[in-house]
Amino acid sequence: MGQDIRQKAQERRKVIIGIDPGLDGGIAILDGWSIELLETIPTETKGGFIKRQVDAQKLGNILRVYPDAVCYLERVASRPGQGVGSVFSFGDTYGCIRGVLGALNIPVYMVAPQTWKKELKISSKEDSLKAIKDLYPDMKWLKKDHNLAEAVLIAMYGIKEREKHDKNDI
Repeated sequence: MGQDIRQKAQERRKVIIGIDPGLDGGIAILDGWSIELLETIPTETKGGFIKRQVDAQKLGNILRVYPDAVCYLERVASRPGQGVGSVFSFGDTYGCIRGVLGALNIPVYMVAPQTWKKELKISSKEDSLKAIKDLYPDMKWLKKDHNLAEAVLIAMYGIKEREKHDKNDI
């Protein structure tokens, strides 16, 4: 019986969450190569300095359904030329996502955009959309869906990384 529980837990760990952070970012949850969930990061409108922010409660409700998943979160940083308000808002978004994942005890692996894009041979948002349309031709992908496409690709990168680790553990 204990062996069955451990085996099921191991199988469940194959559920990978990919997150392309940002207020218009995406969340993809893959079980193997099958997309279980694909949606934009939930937000709420606020008054004051930050007009829109992550709805942490809704994000938590989405992710708590996958307690044994592993998350691959794109590592982000400010870029030269970004305004102070923009940098603050993006940092608030990123921190909220990390906080929700931490509160749910979901292991997080941060991956630089250059790393996953190099591995998957992606150089632009257009490449992301083309790759995802080729991989999932039955789904309707619009140009505005590039963040969702990148969330799926980040999760796919996570699957490849887990497969590498599984091979090394044998």
